[in-house]
Amino acid sequence: MDNSRAIPRQGGTVTAPKVRVSPKDFERERLTTAVPVAPVPVKLKTVSAKPRTAVLTPMGLLAMAVALGIVVFALITHIQLGQVTAGSLQLRKDLSQAKAEQSRLQLNHELAFSLTELEQEAAARYGMKKADARHITYLTRSGTENIITLKTEPNASDGILGAITDLLNTVSGK
Repeated sequence: MDNSRAIPRQGGTVTAPKVRVSPKDFERERLTTAVPVAPVPVKLKTVSAKPRTAVLTPMGLLAMAVALGIVVFALITHIQLGQVTAGSLQLRKDLSQAKAEQSRLQLNHELAFSLTELEQEAAARYGMKKADARHITYLTRSGTENIITLKTEPNASDGILGAITDLLNTVSGK
């Protein structure tokens, strides 16, 4: 400890110290100066172990009501979410069944209107035959139009004799 700044206790003149004391130096000197302190006897009181009762305030009651409301709301929304999920699964199942039914009906529709099916049925029920090259005649007109006509031959199906006659007519160009 530096005694150059100490104030003399005996009479005489007191001169101000020539060195400025910074707050840091003052704090360091204060903390390093030991002051004797006599121990003080401490008496401990014994406190009765009486339980504390909780006091319910209006704000506490309101907070508990809000918390209970949030729990009830979460429970209700969880139940509704389960119901919506179950409904969604049922609708997806119905949709897949409807798509399978649509595919089956579309196949039946295509079979009902299939050209080969129609040709086979026309040949079986009505005795219709598919036109071949000898039944089709192309006529060319002076324009860009093509006309296709079918010849009607009354004796075309007379058996072998009709076939020979048709062959001779084709060769001779009639």
